[in-house]
Amino acid sequence: MLKVLLLVLILAFTQINIPLGHFIGYGEAYEISETETALRNEIPKYYPLAQIQFIQKVWDKKEDNQTLQHYVVTISDSGKQKQLNATVIINKKGEISRIQILKSP
Repeated sequence: MLKVLLLVLILAFTQINIPLGHFIGYGEAYEISETETALRNEIPKYYPLAQIQFIQKVWDKKEDNQTLQHYVVTISDSGKQKQLNATVIINKKGEISRIQILKSP
């Protein structure tokens, strides 16, 4: 205990900074895409009390004038886990034109 207290005092008075980022290895930063943010805003309209567990991108299909993206969204609603199928349609300008959400059987 005395050694730890002495070490803390030495570090405090000498202003040595130890980067704690190397010791905390819980994972890397995850950047949320624009479509995932739109899904996170759209799902509470259908399930207001649900909590979104995770969003997984299944496939992405590019056509001449639009892009289709399909996601599987897992939510927790009143203690039960449900999976939703979500299709996002993005026009050629890169704007989200439609979001369709279907409940899995």
